[in-house]
Amino acid sequence: MILRNIKSLECPICGCSTIIKEEIDVFCGKVSVHCNGQRWERRTFLCGQEINWIPNFEREEIHKYNICTFNDAYKDKQRKILASKKAVKDFIDTLDIDEIRRSSWKGSIY
Repeated sequence: MILRNIKSLECPICGCSTIIKEEIDVFCGKVSVHCNGQRWERRTFLCGQEINWIPNFEREEIHKYNICTFNDAYKDKQRKILASKKAVKDFIDTLDIDEIRRSSWKGSIY
């Protein structure tokens, strides 16, 4: 597939150049086209970062939810999440409740 508008060939965060997915928006079997004649396009890299073409503003945009997993800020955030989950599970272990409820609460933390 050839994207018309997205020109970036590498992740702007880590420089990963392996493209794993390219998409254009399709609705009811037809390519969705903005009133200015441009299509909505997406390119995803191996690191997880996604770049979108926004026809309203005629620019590339980094997707704010599909983010680069090689980014140090992302890795730091993941470490903090895991540490928080462990702290919550350790706290649940200290509660004076029955074992069934304790394991149910700990199991609901994903």
